[in-house]
Amino acid sequence: MSLARIAAIITCVAFRLSAAPTLTTIQDTIYKADGTRFNGTVVITWMPFDASDDSKIGLQSLTTQIVNGSIFIQLVPNSNAIPVNNYTVQYSSDGRSQFTEAWSVPPSTTPLRIKDVRVTAATSGGSGGSGSGGGVVTPPSTTPITESAVTGLLTDLSLRPVKGSGYANGGTAMIDNSGAIDMVQGNLSDCVRVDGSATTCFDPSRVPALVSNETPAGVIDGSNASFTLANALSPANSLTLYRNGLLLQAGVDYNIQTDGSILFASAAVPQPGDILLASYQDNATSSDVSSSQVVSQPGVQYSAPQVLCSAAGISTGSASAVSLGSCVIPANTVSVGDRVEVRFSLSHQGAASGFTFSVLWGQTAMVQQTAAQADAIVTGHGDASIGTGGTNLDMQTWGNVLPLASGVAGASSALGAALKVDFQVAISVAGTDSVALQNYTIVRYPAH
Repeated sequence: MSLARIAAIITCVAFRLSAAPTLTTIQDTIYKADGTRFNGTVVITWMPFDASDDSKIGLQSLTTQIVNGSIFIQLVPNSNAIPVNNYTVQYSSDGRSQFTEAWSVPPSTTPLRIKDVRVTAATSGGSGGSGSGGGVVTPPSTTPITESAVTGLLTDLSLRPVKGSGYANGGTAMIDNSGAIDMVQGNLSDCVRVDGSATTCFDPSRVPALVSNETPAGVIDGSNASFTLANALSPANSLTLYRNGLLLQAGVDYNIQTDGSILFASAAVPQPGDILLASYQDNATSSDVSSSQVVSQPGVQYSAPQVLCSAAGISTGSASAVSLGSCVIPANTVSVGDRVEVRFSLSHQGAASGFTFSVLWGQTAMVQQTAAQADAIVTGHGDASIGTGGTNLDMQTWGNVLPLASGVAGASSALGAALKVDFQVAISVAGTDSVALQNYTIVRYPAH
C-alpha cells in the first residue's frame, strides 16, 4: 500500500472521529398549574447508547436552568438508539424535586416541544433509573372496540329515539307510537296538532259570528208557542234564551226543532207584555275577527246595547308604537243614529319612563296622550256618534298623575266598510318599563 493511500485512510478516519453527532433541539415554555411560569432546574440523565450515526454516547447527565418557564436543550436523538434508551428528566424548583418524566427524542431538523418527546409512565422503564428505560413506546391498538364491550353503552343507546320509516330532513318531527322519530305529513300551509297530525291552519275568515240580544220572531199573545230566529244556529246548543231577563232552560221551558225554530212548553208560553231576547252563534262568518273578539252579526236589528268587543290586550316595552289590542267592526254593523262607546285601561309596570298612548278609530285618532313615569294606571272612555255626514268622536283620559283631558275629532262614517278600533302604546325609553292593555270594551247603543 502506498503512503498516499495510507494517508487518505487516516484522514477519513480522523474526520469521522472528529464529527460531532447530530442534535435535536427541544424548545418550549413550562407553566405551573396556577398559570405562572416555572422557574428551576432540569437534570437529564441517560444510560450509554449508540446513536444512529454510530456515535458512542456515554453515561452522563446534563443540568439546565429554566428561567421564566423557558427551556432550551439540544440532545442526541435516542428514539432509534441501540439499545433503545430513554432520557430521564427530573424537574426541581424551590429547593426540591417536583416531578420526573422520560423523553424519547427523534431526529428532527426543526425544534420540538416537550409533548413531542415525552413518554408516558406506563410505557417508560428499564435500566435508566426512575422514569427511564429501554422499552419501546407501544402504539395504540388499532383493533376496533365493539359497542357491547363498552359498559352501559347499549343500554344508553336503547334509551335514545331512532329514525322511523317516515323520517326525512327538512320537516317537522313527531314521535310515532313506537317512540321513533317520523316527519309530519301534510301541506306546507298546514298547522301541526299536538298529536303530530297536520290540518288546515286557523282561517280568520271562517270565524262563526255571535248574535246578541235578538228578539225571536213570533206573536206574543199567550197562545203562540213557536218562534223563529233570523239565522241558523251553529251549533244548536249555543242558544241562550231570556224571558223578561230570566234565563230559560232548554228541554224544560223550550225545545229547538229540527228546522231551528223554538217551541215553548205549554207552561212557559210567552204572555202579552213579555220580552224575549236570544243570543247564539250562527253559521255565518266574519272576515276580520280574531278568536278572542265577540262581534255582532251584521244585518240583525237590536234594541238593547250590544257588546262588540271585550278582551284583555298584550304588553310592550318598545319605543315604537305597538298595537296592544284591536276590535274590527264588520261592515253594516252600525247605522246612522247609533252610538259606540269605547273604554280601556292601561297598566304601567316600572317608574323609569313615561309612555304615549293613542286610540285610533279607523285612521282617525280619538285620543293621543303622553303619560308620566308615575302613572301606574291610565284609563279612558269615549264615544263615536254615527251621523249621515260623518262620525263625531270624543274622548276623556286620566291617570295617577295625568290630569283629566278631553278632546273631540271628526271622522267619516263609512258604514258600508269594516272599521278597526286600535289601541297603541310606545314607551319613551325602550327596554326600561312596560305597559299592558289591561282591558278594552266596545259597546254599541243602537238607534231606535
